[in-house]
Amino acid sequence: MEIGAAEIAAGAPVPDDFALLTDWGIALAQATADHADEARAPLVRARALEPGRVEPVLGLARLALLLGQTDEVVRLGEEARRLAPQHPAPHTLAAQALLAAYRGAQALAAAERLALRLPGDRTSLVLLARARGLTGDATGALAAADGVLAIDPESEDGHYHRALALVELGRHDEAALALGRYERHRATVETDLVLRNRWRADNAGEADEPEPCHTHLIPGPSPAPDPRDGGCPSVG
Repeated sequence: MEIGAAEIAAGAPVPDDFALLTDWGIALAQATADHADEARAPLVRARALEPGRVEPVLGLARLALLLGQTDEVVRLGEEARRLAPQHPAPHTLAAQALLAAYRGAQALAAAERLALRLPGDRTSLVLLARARGLTGDATGALAAADGVLAIDPESEDGHYHRALALVELGRHDEAALALGRYERHRATVETDLVLRNRWRADNAGEADEPEPCHTHLIPGPSPAPDPRDGGCPSVG
């Protein structure tokens, strides 16, 4: 994003290439929220260039998810499904958006469709556990959570949804054990901040490195060696 913005600011034309526009838009749609509005134009242009391709539509659905536009995610997901009926991403994005809006029955339908596409996938099973739990199917939620833990025994999502399902089923001793495992494996925001601040304190010259999106200022070229100084760069 930094390089592209700098090139355009320096007078380079905006790219009119389908792949570049799609990558650019999706990167912006998955970046920080203050770049969200910038993502729409390249994705809309990419869709106009290749109306039969699903990628720009999925990029726009990702953008709508970032902006909390649930109905728009669902609408774009349906468009993407018409373009690529076997692609799992429309179901993933729809399930995520509908779960965030607590629209349980619709979320469950999307999660079940995703599970048919990706039956052994961790993300698919986590969404299925959440959707089943939200709609009162504790037994189904437990089965999905156990499926997650069979893939990744340290999954915080797996232990969390297992604990919730066990509580609903009245198996409180097992739920307490699952919650303890969740607390042991989860990555807390507080711990993350403490570690970042400790790293910054010990590495003052590289304080931005723990941040996922930051800019490096690249210095200009070093002075040419001066033969009068035995090959050392001149500092005079």
